[in-house]
Amino acid sequence: MSTNTFWAGDKIPAAGVYSVVHTNNHASPHDVTIVSDGAFPPCNECGDRVYFTLAKAAQNIALNPHFHKPDR
Repeated sequence: MSTNTFWAGDKIPAAGVYSVVHTNNHASPHDVTIVSDGAFPPCNECGDRVYFTLAKAAQNIALNPHFHKPDR
């Protein structure tokens, strides 16, 4: 697997679009957008038998200086 692949419970390294694969095949692979810190969540159906591959990193718009004013 790629170094950009993470399992449920791993720390989320970056905001962006992730491709998701459920290893028990109860769902087709799909993409999700993750913008928060924390850990990758388990699947409601297959628990920690799901992995996420970073397809495209992106900055959370709330952190972009063009779209928010700094605290004063």
